[in-house]
Amino acid sequence: MPQYKDRSAIVYCFSRKDTEELASDLRARGFKAEAYHAGLESKIRHDIQDRFIKDETPIITATLWDGC
Repeated sequence: MPQYKDRSAIVYCFSRKDTEELASDLRARGFKAEAYHAGLESKIRHDIQDRFIKDETPIITATLWDGC
């Protein structure tokens, strides 16, 4: 949809594996995307969140809850 071009988004997934796969698929299609879930080290999660806030990574794929 053209009205959402250049907008940031968080896409929620059901599992850590889903976040990784979707982020990978999006990158393969030319989007800047990173997976964000509880299985990542704290510093890595912080860095991803920081890049999202700074509009360096416009798409985050995240789990619905930490237990995934």
